[in-house]
Amino acid sequence: MICLNGAAARCVSTGDKIIIMAYAQMDEREADEHKPTVIFVDDDNKIERITNYEKHGRLDDM
Repeated sequence: MICLNGAAARCVSTGDKIIIMAYAQMDEREADEHKPTVIFVDDDNKIERITNYEKHGRLDDM
């Protein structure tokens, strides 16, 4: 179950799409080697794609 709290909770409604991010603390060596896991889901929350590629901007140009 995902629960939004604080200011974010006041800006969304059931059915809205959200981005979920996680943070980690690591040293410089770990950070250099780390590749993020990025998971894209469809409208039914079924996984469409898993990648460690992170691109900013429009997703339709990937």
